[in-house]
Amino acid sequence: MSGADGVSARMRAVEEAHRAYYAAWERGDTAAATSLWVDSDDISCTFPGVPGVIGRRAVFEQVVEGIVLTAGVQFIFEDLRIVVRGDVARLTCVENVLLPGTLSLAEMVDLPTSRLAVTSLFRAVGADWRLWTHHAGPVMGDVERRTE
Repeated sequence: MSGADGVSARMRAVEEAHRAYYAAWERGDTAAATSLWVDSDDISCTFPGVPGVIGRRAVFEQVVEGIVLTAGVQFIFEDLRIVVRGDVARLTCVENVLLPGTLSLAEMVDLPTSRLAVTSLFRAVGADWRLWTHHAGPVMGDVERRTE
């Protein structure tokens, strides 16, 4: 593949890797979730409410802990955007986090940690795309912007 078709196929493959990571998280499959990262000590991850970490061991510990602490979670994505440049891809989106419980989607959207702005970098490893860095932070709602 070359040209636009090749870029589109690579973008789809990045999206598939992104969705596979979150599907593993939703089913509580820590082995599958950690297998989708680059096999390197320069990986990094930042989740809301905790300091970012760098390094394979620290990232995997944080991912496993996050999966265990959020059992039953579901993710819905908005505004998914992907840019591929060579063997690196950037994916951005808004992640709606639905925790198990009695709250409706409308009630969840008003919680500060229910909407997260996500930036993930992926690297091509052979024919596969693997997470290289991931950052998620809360989206503030109903904030008036100053125009001064």
